[in-house]
Amino acid sequence: MKKKLIFSLLFFITIYSINLFSEETVNLALWAHPPDIGKDLNSVKEFVSKCKKANVNLIILLVKDTSGKIYWHSKKFKEAIAPGWEEFDIVEEVIKESHKNGIKVHGWFCNFTESVDSYIYLKHPEWAMVNPSGTHSDSEKLGEGRSYGIVWMCPNRKPGYAYQWLLPMMEEILTLYEIDGIHHDYVRYPGDVAPDTYCFCDYCLDDFFRYNHFVYDVYPDLILKPDPVLPRIEANWHLEYTAKPSNWKDLNRKEKAKYILKGSFLPEANPDLNYFFYEYRSDVITRFVRESTLALKKIKPDVEISAAVFKNPMQSGRFIGQRWIDFAPWVDIMMPMCYRSHFQGSFENHIEMLGEYAEYEKKWAENLTKMYIGIATTYLYKEEYEPLNSIIYSSESIMKGLDVDKNCEMLRNEYSEKLEIRLKKFPDYHEKISDIIDKLLISKDLAVRKFYAENLTSILIKLRNDPPPGYFPGEKLERILFMLKDKKVEGIVIFAAGSLNREKLWQTLEKSVSK
Repeated sequence: MKKKLIFSLLFFITIYSINLFSEETVNLALWAHPPDIGKDLNSVKEFVSKCKKANVNLIILLVKDTSGKIYWHSKKFKEAIAPGWEEFDIVEEVIKESHKNGIKVHGWFCNFTESVDSYIYLKHPEWAMVNPSGTHSDSEKLGEGRSYGIVWMCPNRKPGYAYQWLLPMMEEILTLYEIDGIHHDYVRYPGDVAPDTYCFCDYCLDDFFRYNHFVYDVYPDLILKPDPVLPRIEANWHLEYTAKPSNWKDLNRKEKAKYILKGSFLPEANPDLNYFFYEYRSDVITRFVRESTLALKKIKPDVEISAAVFKNPMQSGRFIGQRWIDFAPWVDIMMPMCYRSHFQGSFENHIEMLGEYAEYEKKWAENLTKMYIGIATTYLYKEEYEPLNSIIYSSESIMKGLDVDKNCEMLRNEYSEKLEIRLKKFPDYHEKISDIIDKLLISKDLAVRKFYAENLTSILIKLRNDPPPGYFPGEKLERILFMLKDKKVEGIVIFAAGSLNREKLWQTLEKSVSK
C-alpha cells in the first residue's frame, strides 16, 4: 500500500511537472521568404511540416519585399506582383496548410522601401523621401562606393505612399485571405545611410512647423520674437514665439535642413531644433502604425499586428524615428531584432548582452504589448562565416590579378589561423582545400595562381552555401534558445527559414524546443 502511494505521488508530480513546463513553453515564430519555401504545393507542405515539428506556431510570410514586389494574387496592385509568382498563390497555400496544422500566418510588409525601377516610384517619384540636396536615397553610397539602391518613400506625405499605396495593400490582403495578422518591417526612416538627412521633402519641411505649432495658421506671416522676461534665455520657452524664420521662403532646401538640424528654438540658446525633428519623425511613424491598426481592425477586428523593430527604442527613436514604445499599444506582438550583428564582442559576450537586453525588452513592453525576441541564425555563426568570406574575397581578388602577393599572404594567414582547424572535422573538404591552397601559394606564375584561385573560390562558395551537417554547430543556436527560455520571454522569432535550410539547423531547432 505504501509503495502504491509513493508511486502515485511520483506519477502525479511527474505529470504536473510536464503540464507546468508545457504551460511555460515559449512561443516560436519564423520569418520566411517565398523563394525559400517553393512554388508548388508539395514544397509548402514540406515547409509547414518542418515548422510543425519544430513547434513553430507563427509563420511571418514575406508578402512585400524591400524592392516593392508583392507575392499575393492582387487585384488592385497587379503591376507590383513579383515576376514568377503570378501563377502559384503561395499566400493562399501557406495559410491553408498552416491552419491545418494549428499555425498562424502574418503577412510581412517591408513598409517604406521600393526599388529604383518599381512601378509606384516611377509613377510617383514625388512620394519618395528627399535629402537636403534634393535627391532620393538611391543616390546614397555605402562602403567602397557601392550604390545603395533602395528608395525610401515618405511615410508622412498626404496624399502619398503610406496612405494611398501601402495601407491599401494591407487592407487588400486582409480582405482576400484568411490571414491572421499583418507584420510591419522597415517601419522607420533609413538608418544605414545618413540617418539625419531624411526627410526634407517640401511637404515635410512645411509640416514640421505646422505639426509643432511653430507658426500660426490664422496669422501665417506673423513673426513673434522671444520676450526675455527671465534671465536665462531657455527659461522663456513657454512664452509665445514663432520659430519659423522670417526669411524661410528665401532659403534653399540645404539651408532649411541646416536650420532644422543645427538651429535653436530660441535665438542664442542651445542648438535644439533637431530635438523637435527627431520627435517629429517618431510621431510620424507612430501615427502610421496607429492609424493602420485602426483601419485594419475595422476590416477584421481580431487581426493581429506584429512589428520587427530595432532593439533599443530610445536609440532607434533618435536615429530612425522608431521609438516603438510609443506605438506599442497598437501592436500585438513586438519583435525587437536582437541580432548578434547589432552587438559587439565574442559569442560569449553576445549571450550575456542578449540576456540583459531580454530583461530590458520585457520592461519596455510591460503592459503594452507581447514581446518576441528576434534572433538571426546566420549572425550567430560569425566565427564560422568570417574566414570563409575573407578567403573567398582574397581568392576572387587573385582571380582578378589584384594585389596578388598581398592577397596570397592574407589567404594563407586566414586559412591557417581560423579555417583549417575547423575543416579537420570534414576530411574531404580539408584535404581538397589544403591541397589547392598549397599549390596556389607555391606557384609564382600568375596564370596558374588564377587557375587555382578559381577552383578554390568555387569550392568555398559551395561550402558556404551548402555545408556538410555540423559545419555550423547547433550548440550555438541551442544555447541562445535555452538562455532566452530561462529569461522567460513570451516568444522567440527566428530570421529566417532560408538560413535554417542553408545552415542545416532544422533538427537542432526541433531538438531544442522539445527539451
